[in-house]
Amino acid sequence: MSGVTAISPAIESFLSRAHQGEARSLLQRQGLPQRRLEAWRYTPLRDLDKSIFTTPEAVLGDEAEALLARLAPEALEGHRVVFVNGVAVSALTSLPDTVEIVDLDTPLLTDRPLSVLNSAVQQPGLALRVAAGIDAGRIALVSLVTSGNQVSTHLAHQITLEAGAKLTLLDIQSGEGTYLANPGLTVSVAEKAHLTHLRVQQDSLRRPILHWSMPGLPSMALMTASR
Repeated sequence: MSGVTAISPAIESFLSRAHQGEARSLLQRQGLPQRRLEAWRYTPLRDLDKSIFTTPEAVLGDEAEALLARLAPEALEGHRVVFVNGVAVSALTSLPDTVEIVDLDTPLLTDRPLSVLNSAVQQPGLALRVAAGIDAGRIALVSLVTSGNQVSTHLAHQITLEAGAKLTLLDIQSGEGTYLANPGLTVSVAEKAHLTHLRVQQDSLRRPILHWSMPGLPSMALMTASR
C-alpha cells in the first residue's frame, strides 16, 4: 500500500513489549538508529533491523550466583547491585547505608533512538541518591545476560549526587549468547560533587551493546569516565 512505511521485524518485536505510550509511538515512527545519522555512520547495523528480540527468562537463586562468579568475579567483594537478564537479584545485592534508593524518573530524549527504545520497553534498574557531603565509596553495577538467541535487555539507571557527594560506579556488562543490551544511565551531579564512572564490557562476541548516558553537570561538578 502506497504511503505506508514498512515496520522492521526488530521494531515489531519491540512494539509488542512496549508499555510507555509516548515512547512507543516515537519508536514506531523513528525506528532504530540508521547509518544515515552521523553518530551511527560507521556502526554496522545491517542485521539489527532484521532481528526479532524477545525477553530473556529470569535467573535467580544459585544459578544467578554461579553466573556472577563466572562472568563478573571482580564484583564478588564489596557493595554491588546485580541484574540478571534485566531483573534485579536482591539476594546478590549489597548496598552501603550511605546511599538512598529513590523512585526511577528518567527523561524521554526524543532525539536519541536508543533512549526512545529504552523508554518504550524499559526495565527498572538502579536508582539511587547520595546525600550532600557523603562519600559512598565504590558500588558495582552488574548487568549479566545468559540466554539462547536473540533476546534483549533495556535497564534504566539513575544516579543523583547532591552537593559535595562522591561515588565510584563500577559498571559491569557481561553475558553469554546472542543478545542486545540497551542500558541507559541518567546522571545528576550537584556542585562540588564527584562521580567516577568505570565501565567494563566482557561480553559474547556475538552481541551488540548499545549504551547511552545523559549526564547533568553544573559548572563546579566533576564526572570522570573510563571504559
